[in-house]
Amino acid sequence: MKKTVKLPLLILLIATLALSAACSLFKPGKSDVSSPGADEEGNTRTERTVSNDSESTLPGEKTETVESREYLPVVLYYQDSGGLLVPVTRRLPKQEGIARAALNALADSAPAREEIAYFGLYPVLPEGTEVIGLTIKDGKAVADFNKNLLESKDSKAEKNIIGSVVYTLTEFDTVKEVEIRVEGKNPGVTKFGNDISKVFSRNNVLVNGSIGGTDALAVAENKSKIDVYFSRQLSSEISCLVPVSFECEKTAEADLPFKIVEYMKKDFSSKGLYTSITADAKLLECSRDSGNLLLYFDRAFAQYGGSSRELTLLEQLYFSMKQLEGVEKLRLFIDGIEGNLPEGSDVTGGYAVTAPINDFIDK
Repeated sequence: MKKTVKLPLLILLIATLALSAACSLFKPGKSDVSSPGADEEGNTRTERTVSNDSESTLPGEKTETVESREYLPVVLYYQDSGGLLVPVTRRLPKQEGIARAALNALADSAPAREEIAYFGLYPVLPEGTEVIGLTIKDGKAVADFNKNLLESKDSKAEKNIIGSVVYTLTEFDTVKEVEIRVEGKNPGVTKFGNDISKVFSRNNVLVNGSIGGTDALAVAENKSKIDVYFSRQLSSEISCLVPVSFECEKTAEADLPFKIVEYMKKDFSSKGLYTSITADAKLLECSRDSGNLLLYFDRAFAQYGGSSRELTLLEQLYFSMKQLEGVEKLRLFIDGIEGNLPEGSDVTGGYAVTAPINDFIDK
């Protein structure tokens, strides 16, 4: 006798097979949505976002539209638990007004704190701070904020606010100077005695200046400044580079590399900052060859020991020397010889850091 399959059972069997096929297409684990960031070559990565369309192809069903969104690397200046400003590469959605978006990303809020607290970092601008306006013309940015910008807890926090705004904006090639306004007005001298009425730039504002020996917001009129990068451990797993501003006598540009090397040798380990250059290392000579900065060291320069210290030393040198106009690469000579460093780093023909600085959040 031939058996027949009842219709409900057949429908159930078909539905089960369809569900199984769907599950094989969307396996749990790695998300199909790409995280914001750049690929290994530094190219812009796109994020695939899913949105529900209001129209349906079948009754009771919604279609999914996949949109492509580009992200751009932007350097933001957060603060760590010790109150030091730390440059961090983030990825922000590509948009008109990317500089304004960068400032907004510095403002304190519960989501902003949650996003970066794991990395030992905190937003710099007081909670409720809003960017009212931002104009950039002829290299000068005029950033207008609401009054919350001035609601800092002390003078150090206020200096960090100004330093963060100025350094974040001057990361953009179109910005060389920054003027800060509060609700359209020049704020003048704040309640903590900081004069923020002037036009700021990387040539006059001091970041992490207390480490370098000054508590001032900006350098004195008859002085100059140099930024030197040190290593700092944010956690047991995360290290970063931190700029420290030193106020100094006005110095000819040809002599700046010598000053930078001398400042790099300073011992700030008691303050959680470290350097990989040896105390005995000496810069004997330096010269320029187009975009290359040629640095001639003695043998003591190579006595650091360890591959990680070698890489950190190269990064310290590169970011510190990059403040010199036109420097693109470093050429290193030890005892007159150019070639591989003791731990194998090939710096022949010029060295440059190609990866973004402190790129550990959105990777």
